[in-house]
Amino acid sequence: MPKFSLRKNTGYSAKSDEEIEMNQEDSVQQLRIEASQACNSLAEGLEQLSNETSQACSNIMSGVNQGFVSKDDLQYNELFRISEKGYSLL
Repeated sequence: MPKFSLRKNTGYSAKSDEEIEMNQEDSVQQLRIEASQACNSLAEGLEQLSNETSQACSNIMSGVNQGFVSKDDLQYNELFRISEKGYSLL
């Protein structure tokens, strides 16, 4: 049986229970798709960040092992990065 809904100054429209249910199912399905895409995108970003972090650590360790990077260099670089971001060290 059709349901009637009054709209402000526009008369009425009829939608069956089946149409309403189909619209709700479509909306839920669309939300699931968008949530899945967002999660996949986040996972890819985290994987890329992890790979880049691992590579950076490997490069640092290689520099330390070869004597190109000292403890003072590492501390200076960390302080420099912090100051670049505008953080105060005081």
